[in-house]
Amino acid sequence: MLRSHALFICSLTAACFAACGGDGNDRNDRDDGGGSGGLAGENPNGGTSGEAGAPTGGKGGSTGGTRTGGTGGGPGGEAGEAGASAGMGGDSGAPGMGGEGGAACVPTEPPDEVCDDIDNDCNGEIDDIDVGNDGIRDCLEILLIGAPGVNASSNFQLWLEEQGTTVSRIHHLGAPPPLTSSDLNGFDVAVVDYLVRVYTPEEAGALSQWVRSGGGLMSLNGFNGSSDLSRGNSLLVELGVEHVIGLQTGNVTTFHTHPLTTGLTSVTFNGGYCLANLPSGEGSVVVAEITAGPVGLALVRGSGRAFVWGDEWVEFDSQWQTLPEIKTFWANSLGWLSGAL
Repeated sequence: MLRSHALFICSLTAACFAACGGDGNDRNDRDDGGGSGGLAGENPNGGTSGEAGAPTGGKGGSTGGTRTGGTGGGPGGEAGEAGASAGMGGDSGAPGMGGEGGAACVPTEPPDEVCDDIDNDCNGEIDDIDVGNDGIRDCLEILLIGAPGVNASSNFQLWLEEQGTTVSRIHHLGAPPPLTSSDLNGFDVAVVDYLVRVYTPEEAGALSQWVRSGGGLMSLNGFNGSSDLSRGNSLLVELGVEHVIGLQTGNVTTFHTHPLTTGLTSVTFNGGYCLANLPSGEGSVVVAEITAGPVGLALVRGSGRAFVWGDEWVEFDSQWQTLPEIKTFWANSLGWLSGAL
């Protein structure tokens, strides 16, 4: 569930930075003859009884209306009464039908939560296992797209696995095949790493559709200061944002209130890019910036989310060993992208 926060809305284009939720009230009722059924699903005790039908039936007679209880709602209301008399040549209206009760969640046996895409304990959350209480759900399936950065990042990958997540990597060797929806389906979060080629509009569309269908995307850049710009932007174009030419260096210390930035005061930014919305984009929220401009953007697209960060040093062992907030950065990122925050 998305939460409301005091946010800074970014409606910026690249030129601006040249320097850098069925409800329980489904009511398809008909009131031609008899009274309508009770109102279902509006409160735990079900709806009220239907009113009596009109004194005369419609021409030829009509049946009473029906109102069905919403999923998870209370039991339906009582049936409406039949119409009192017949119209000219018409039959009296038939009684309205009572609403149906909504189905309730039934805990599994045993009711312990496991990684099976089911709300085993009926607490409203699916696969919400966090044995280490680190804010990262242990059932996460994470996909890394591209090669690791030029510096060692074994601590980062090991840490992901230690949190109980499952990590896979694709498109990191040779000439990768086309990126398709089948590569993405089944994963909760995808991380765009050091891409080895430019991607086509069709591939960018597949990634965008996956996000809009509920996926969580993390995008990094700043790997070599040249080809990485066009490669990274080629996958972001359908999401409406881009990295802006011109490398920037300096710790990020300006964070705006958002689940992505909780507990952060300083994060390394070494040779990365500023970010901007494309003119035809859907907008984004600035969550982090340096003097030159935004370097962290939060996007909500359809039922999914994306977090675009302008640098890649948050993956490197040197930062994991010396900067404790890096773990907080990633815990926030994975938590928000997966919908846990």
